[in-house]
Amino acid sequence: MVPEGWSEKRLEDVFKLGSGDGRPSDVVPERSEEMPVPVYGGNGILGFTASYNVDRPTIVIGRVGEYCGVTRFFSGKCWITDNALYAKAVVPDVDIEFLAYRLQEFNLARLRSKGGQPLVSQKPIYAQKLSFPPKSEQVKIVELLRLWDCAIDVVEKLIESSRVKSRAVTRALLPPDKVLGNSNDDQWRFVRLGAIGATYGGLTGKSKADFGSGKPYIPYKNVFENSVIDLSNLDYVRVAADESQSLVASGDIVFTTSSETPEEVGMSSVVLSEPEQLYLNSFCFGFRVFEKGVMAPEFARFFFRSAPVRRRIVSLAQGSTRYNLSTRRFLELSFALPPFDEQMRIAQILSDARQIEEASCEYAAALRKERDALMHQLLTGKRRIKVEAVQ
Repeated sequence: MVPEGWSEKRLEDVFKLGSGDGRPSDVVPERSEEMPVPVYGGNGILGFTASYNVDRPTIVIGRVGEYCGVTRFFSGKCWITDNALYAKAVVPDVDIEFLAYRLQEFNLARLRSKGGQPLVSQKPIYAQKLSFPPKSEQVKIVELLRLWDCAIDVVEKLIESSRVKSRAVTRALLPPDKVLGNSNDDQWRFVRLGAIGATYGGLTGKSKADFGSGKPYIPYKNVFENSVIDLSNLDYVRVAADESQSLVASGDIVFTTSSETPEEVGMSSVVLSEPEQLYLNSFCFGFRVFEKGVMAPEFARFFFRSAPVRRRIVSLAQGSTRYNLSTRRFLELSFALPPFDEQMRIAQILSDARQIEEASCEYAAALRKERDALMHQLLTGKRRIKVEAVQ
């Protein structure tokens, strides 16, 4: 049902789309004074360049790739590749920024082709019918949503600033020269991992039919995405009483064994709570320290994800299409560890910083949720703005 005072339009009558150009040869990953222009591909910004092919407000739509159909508004100079579509012209009675919000709310990703490489083409986009309010109301809706976006942007910049500071604190507390045993600090003890602990494997001998019910196990994503295992996010597998499978215990450190890229191999997560009969997925392995007082799991949470340790672990990744980490070579790694009480102090400082960051992320997520709900109401006419009442 079209809201009162709104009009329904086919998108082919609203804007004209075009494909971008080939990717520039000088694309770099970071913005600089020499390379300030963002390059948009099918999955968003893929780098920066010195030249541009669009110099006006426009709408960019991912054409191919995992994020095809994702809609973005950009108001400055940019380079749009042929993996994206962009608005070459918009009719006068539609505000281009409102149209961008309207397409985001509609979610063009629903139009992606079935099978093969994900693709969104112009034809199904043009065929859609959407309702639009008078342009004066469009402008007021944009102003309101822009305020929300600015608030979210401020919080996200604070989060990024917090992450930069957290990385700096981590480097200060876990300096590479000390971690790798290249300093003269005799308080830090150089140890081989195989001398202080042992590894165990994940689930073995399981088929697809075994999964979905039974005993809890830690899924791969839980390890990869969290520095501490989330015991509320487990999957389930049937395990017979007479099976020989390794159980996960409190204090264990689990690592990803296999991945499609070497950078994702050996990501770690620690178990800080006492689980009850918990297993581990087959693409990960566990590391258990022999004695208490050698490596605190609270410290290991940050130690094994620190830059110098990650570089050493990633260097062990082997493969071509899929990369794997040998537990034998992992146990041969040697690092320097601070005294146990210093480990706990370091862990507390870094944990406090992480909690602040996580609280900010939760706040940003709540803002985005409220903004999305408001955007849906405004862009579908369920909530109206009285233009004359807005200053």
